[in-house]
Amino acid sequence: MTDRTFRRATPQHETPRELAIRLLRAHRDEMAAAVYKLAAKLHPAWGAVEPRAFTHNAVTMIGSVADFLATGDGDVLLKLARDMMKVRKLAGFSAVDFNVLMHVYTPVFRKAMLARAPTVRQGLRAYDSVEAVL
Repeated sequence: MTDRTFRRATPQHETPRELAIRLLRAHRDEMAAAVYKLAAKLHPAWGAVEPRAFTHNAVTMIGSVADFLATGDGDVLLKLARDMMKVRKLAGFSAVDFNVLMHVYTPVFRKAMLARAPTVRQGLRAYDSVEAVL
C-alpha cells in the first residue's frame, strides 16, 4: 500500500489518540526495526544484542504502548518494562543503558506518525497523545 492510498483510507473522525493507536499497531514492525537501528547507533552495547530478539521486544513494547493508550491500564506496560530491565540487567546492562533505550522510542514514534498520518498536523497531534503518556 502506498502512502497516498494509506492517507485516503484514513477515517476523518479519528481522534489523535485513536490515530496514534492505529499507527502504532499497524507499523510496529517498522518502528521496532528503527528503534534497533537508532539504539545501536547511539549506544553500541545495544547493537550487540541479537537483532531478532531486540526487535521482538520492541514490537511487544510498542504494542503495549498502543494497548495502554487504548485502555488506560498501564499494568501490562509497566510489567513488561520491569521484565525487560531484569533480563537486560542479567546480560550486563545498567539502568542508564535501559534509560537510553527508552528515550530512543520517542523520535521513532514521532517520525513514523508524521510519515504515516493523513496530514502533518494530524501526525503531530497523534504523537503528542503518545508523548503525553510516556
